[in-house]
Amino acid sequence: MTDNSQDAERTARAAIALPATVRMSGSAYRPSIQTIEEALRFIDRELPIELRQRSRWTFARELLLVADRTGKKRDIAYAFRQLKQALGNDRLLA
Repeated sequence: MTDNSQDAERTARAAIALPATVRMSGSAYRPSIQTIEEALRFIDRELPIELRQRSRWTFARELLLVADRTGKKRDIAYAFRQLKQALGNDRLLA
């Protein structure tokens, strides 16, 4: 499946909310992330390439994709935790 078809499939479904709003620091980035779709968009389009290529971000992205596909609370919780960990490690978490 290509990235464009995955984007179209995600758009067709209802947005899956994260367990809590993630507040971000720095004016260069969006102020908060509330859904899995927003988190994936942030990683794919807004995060600098040098950060995006780090293993913590590739892992967070994969977990977010799994959570988006399954919609299971457990998968959403794992993805949320890894997203916060990656943001915290790069000092982007408010």
